[in-house]
Amino acid sequence: MTTSNTIFSSDTYALDWLSKLRTLLRDLHRPDIRSVDALLSKLTGDANAALMLLRLLYWTPKSKRDGWIYKSWRDWNAECNLSQSQIKRVHSQQLLEAIGIVREIRKANGVPTMHYRLDAVKFLQKLSAFLAVEIEQLAALFEVDVIAQLGGAETPKPSGDNRLNDVVPTAKPITDINQQALPTDSTNTQTTAPVDDIKLTETDLSETNLLLLDLVDLGFDLVKAHGLVGRYDIDSIRQVLERAKQANAYNPPGFVLTALKQAWDLPPAQKQQNASDALLDGKRYAQGKYADFIES
Repeated sequence: MTTSNTIFSSDTYALDWLSKLRTLLRDLHRPDIRSVDALLSKLTGDANAALMLLRLLYWTPKSKRDGWIYKSWRDWNAECNLSQSQIKRVHSQQLLEAIGIVREIRKANGVPTMHYRLDAVKFLQKLSAFLAVEIEQLAALFEVDVIAQLGGAETPKPSGDNRLNDVVPTAKPITDINQQALPTDSTNTQTTAPVDDIKLTETDLSETNLLLLDLVDLGFDLVKAHGLVGRYDIDSIRQVLERAKQANAYNPPGFVLTALKQAWDLPPAQKQQNASDALLDGKRYAQGKYADFIES
């Protein structure tokens, strides 16, 4: 758990961050980042952390505590359908801290509860590095005085020369993002009663996370992707997902939803023939001593 003494103006916390992010994506015209959900998923490399960040950005302008937002285990479960183990994993790996969310245990209604607050400068720095956009441009869009908060220090320039309103190169797919674990944090405790939870292994969590990221990359928003994984078998979703990609479906999310709801009996994916295999397949009908000289 991290703490921060950085104080931003009330205008910073009152900012509609999600609206500004949507404006940013429209200006960038990134074909690989079609929504705020996809941006946050790529930025964090973790679907659960991205969903928590999405909700924290939503609640930030509604905060009446100088940007602080408190959430218990039950709050996260009710709002995002996240289990206790999923939330603990995000906390222990400091996935939110890595992109600019400060966590502290403070009292809410007399009960010690986890509080979260956005560090606007750190968030914009991470966004700048990821999108390869100069932080001064982001600061102007988000109306945050980055230079003053950094004490006048010059911020490092991102690699590349991407500017808003310019088309930029396609980034790596979500599942290619390096998801190395960050240092663990053992200070995260809460007195709020935990939500009933199924114990998942790290392998289960990793497979689920990759599937969630693939769904977001396909066009699902984070909330619907989590709902889908909670409702259907992971193997079934993965099979339908792959068929949607192979079929080059016009509306991939619609294809996946319909296939799962109607329990389509999809045939196994066919392996594409290479040129030599296709040639041999045609020659099997040619017979006689001159068969080898006949082109199919």
